[in-house]
Amino acid sequence: MSKNVWITGASSGIGKALTIKFANEGWQVAASARRENLLKDLNNQNPNIYSFPLNVKNESETKKVFQNIIEKFKTIDISVFCTGIHDPDAEKNLSSEKIREIMETNFFGTLNCIKTVENYFKDKNAGGSILDPDSECQLNYVIVIGDGAMNNGQVFEAFNLAALWKLPSLYIIENNKYGMGTSVDRAAAGSDLYKRGEAFGIKGEIVDGMNVYSVIKAANKAGEYVRSGKGPYILEVQTYRYRGHSMSDPAKYRTKAELEKYKNSDPIEVVKNEIIKKKIASNKELEKIGKEIIEEVKSAADFALESNFPENKELYTDVYL
Repeated sequence: MSKNVWITGASSGIGKALTIKFANEGWQVAASARRENLLKDLNNQNPNIYSFPLNVKNESETKKVFQNIIEKFKTIDISVFCTGIHDPDAEKNLSSEKIREIMETNFFGTLNCIKTVENYFKDKNAGGSILDPDSECQLNYVIVIGDGAMNNGQVFEAFNLAALWKLPSLYIIENNKYGMGTSVDRAAAGSDLYKRGEAFGIKGEIVDGMNVYSVIKAANKAGEYVRSGKGPYILEVQTYRYRGHSMSDPAKYRTKAELEKYKNSDPIEVVKNEIIKKKIASNKELEKIGKEIIEEVKSAADFALESNFPENKELYTDVYL
């Protein structure tokens, strides 16, 4: 049985590329855009593409078109909203009318589409989350965030939606004490970053990121929580960055004593010493493994540098929004 996808903004850009990609892989595609002639061209290219003209700025029209799609396909598995317009002149010459048009299409148009399908997917999944109805709840998303990013507004927007929709998401805060060159103590009001999720009802905990066993235990606990369908979870992994943020960063904002303190608890060295102590492997055997890893990484890097650049069409391979 073929699967069905609804794509808006299907007449050009990423929307068009995804429409063709899905259709070529056997999906039935409900293609929506304002320019009906371009949608017909797509249908002529592939019979799996069906034309459903739409102006997403019109909320009632959006609902009607979606109803027509359901009547045609009976079911929709994925919705991809790519509608968007851009006018460089609006940035150079501020025009309230042009900016309003862009917002009406890009933001409110997309919002109309989301509102249109939200209840459909919730009812389809019987759990309130927009997930694959044929699968059990899985740990679908692992999002790694640095301590510096935790002060950005987008993070809280993501927390809000993850909690609202009970998304099976595990947020890992990699707290290495410094956001570029600024210590967490100077940049964050409150040292327990995982507690930022409490405002949205998201549970979480701190784990010693320098202890391999503690991380395994905490990760298993967090994974079980998310897979149980209870929603997102935040794991703050407290670790350390030995070097600067980049090659141009001499890391003079910390003391040598601080650096040595954390080097003494390096998790790789700790586990290595434990392996040797328990006679799981000798130091010579571990050195051999280390050399093999370095050679494998070098070989992969050489292959990448010596290879030709892929064709532009590869930008859209295995990309699903």
